Amino acid sequence: RGLAYVKEALVYLIMDAQIPAQMNAFIHQGVFQYMLKNFPASLESFQTVLSLGNGQSDPHSMYALGHAHYQMAVGFIGMGYPSQAIKEAQHSIHYMRLSLVPHSMILPHSIIGLANYYLGEYITGKEYALKSLKRAKRTDNWRMFGYAAAYAGMNESEIPELGLAWQHALDAIYFGEKYGHTEIVGMGYKIIGDIYTRLEAPLKAAEAYQRGLTVDKDSFMTVENAARLGVTLGLLGDPNADAPLAEALAGASAAGLEGIEFNSRALQLSLFITRKDYDSFDVNRENMRATIMERSHPKGFVWIDYLQSLRLYQEEKLEDALALLEKTLLVLEETEFFWIHLRAQRLYRTLLKTLGRDTSQPHEKIIEMLAIIESSLGDAPLQEEWQTFSEKVREI
Repeated sequence: RGLAYVKEALVYLIMDAQIPAQMNAFIHQGVFQYMLKNFPASLESFQTVLSLGNGQSDPHSMYALGHAHYQMAVGFIGMGYPSQAIKEAQHSIHYMRLSLVPHSMILPHSIIGLANYYLGEYITGKEYALKSLKRAKRTDNWRMFGYAAAYAGMNESEIPELGLAWQHALDAIYFGEKYGHTEIVGMGYKIIGDIYTRLEAPLKAAEAYQRGLTVDKDSFMTVENAARLGVTLGLLGDPNADAPLAEALAGASAAGLEGIEFNSRALQLSLFITRKDYDSFDVNRENMRATIMERSHPKGFVWIDYLQSLRLYQEEKLEDALALLEKTLLVLEETEFFWIHLRAQRLYRTLLKTLGRDTSQPHEKIIEMLAIIESSLGDAPLQEEWQTFSEKVREI
C-alpha cells in the first residue's frame, strides 16, 4: 500500500517539477521495494534519485543524494556486497556534508558499521557504529540509536568485547521494543545468541535466537536468527533442526538476501562436519570458499580450511590435518577472526597431543586468549557460562 501511495504521489510531483520532492519520493519508493524484497527495482529507484540530483546544489537535494547513497548501501548489504555498500556509504558522507544538516552522519556511519561486520573487519565496524550511536544519542534519535547499538554489539561480540556487546544488545532490545522496530529487537537477540554460542552454551543460544524469531517475523534479521537456530539445534542433535535452517535458506534465496544466504551456508558446513556428512561438505566446500573470498573478507576462507582440518582429524589423517591447520593458523594471525582462531588453536593442541608432540605453544596461546575473553566480560551475567567454558577449554 505504501508503495502504491508513493507512485501516485510521483505523478503529481513530476508534473510540478519539484526536484527535491521527487528525489525524496523515489527514495521512499526504493525503500518500499527492498522491504518487499525487490532489490533490483529498489536500486533503479535510487539511481533515479542520483540522476535527478545531477547538477543540483541546494541543501535539500544534497541531503537527498546522501540519503539515496545510504539506502543503496543498505541494499548492497542485503544482496551480499558489503564492500560496495561501504563505497556507497562514503558517497553518502560526501553529500551529507554538503547538505549542512546537523548530525546527518548518523546514517552513513551506522551502515559502514554493519558492512564492516559482514566483511570481518570488526574493529572498524565497531568504531563507525559507535560514531553513529553517539550522534543519535545527542539528537534523541532513538530509532537510529537502536540500530547503531545493534551494529556495535554485533562487532563487539566478535572482537571479543562481550560485556559491551551484551549491553548494546540490551539497548537494541529496549529501544526496538519501545519504538516498535522489531528488526532491532531481533538483532539484539541475535547478539545474545551469538555470545552464548561463542561460550558454547547452545541451549541458551537457541533460546535467544528463538526469542528473536518470536518478536521479529518478517525482516532481514528473521532469516539470520532462523539460520542460527537451525545450526544450533543441529549441533545439539535435535532431529527437527533442519526445518528452520532449510526455511531460512529458502527465505534468503527467495528474497535475494544473498549475503545472509551464503553466511548461513557457511555455518551449515560446520553442521555437516559434526554429522560426518562429508559428501554434503565436499559438494559445498569449494564454492563457499570462493564466495567468501569474493564477497566477504579475502581471508575468510580460514573458516572452510579449519573445518577441513577438523574433518581430516575425524578421519584420522592426522599429519594432513596438522599441515593444513598450521597454514591456516598463520593466516588467522593476520585477521580479526578471534573465535575461529581459538577453535583452531584448540584443534592444534589436540592434534599435537594425539601425535605425542609438545603442546605448550598452542596451550599458552589458548590461555592468553581466554584471558582476553575474561577481561571483556564486564557486568554481563555470563559467569556461569564463562566458568564452564573456560574449564573445558583449559583441559589438555
